Amino acid sequence: VRDLAMTQILSMGIFDVVDKGIVDSTLREMAIDKTMRINTPILKRLGQRLGVQAFIYGVVENIGANRTGAFSYPEVSLTMKLIDAETSMVLWQSSAHKNGYSLWDRLFGLDPQDGFQLTLDLTQEMLLTIPK
Repeated sequence: VRDLAMTQILSMGIFDVVDKGIVDSTLREMAIDKTMRINTPILKRLGQRLGVQAFIYGVVENIGANRTGAFSYPEVSLTMKLIDAETSMVLWQSSAHKNGYSLWDRLFGLDPQDGFQLTLDLTQEMLLTIPK
């Protein structure tokens, strides 16, 4: 999902994006891991080190398949936030859910939309809500 979001942000021309390898390397150098609570001073230092004004932070709430009888379809739930690097203020937030269920697919025995395309569409829909 991280790669999809980065690709969508770049293709939509919303923001410039720092390469995830550089971000990961900087996080390791600063001894920041997934379990740490990131406060304003850490976020500010990280923003200065990476030369960014804001961060997109995301959580995959749910990703998987739902089965209804013999019919199975993918589901994705995401939350994304745009956080100011200087103040830690949340500038934008979106939570959304999408599934690949279609009555037409079920009636005609067609395959539902795949999980990748579903995630791509959901990510794009969410990013379109960022104010210009």
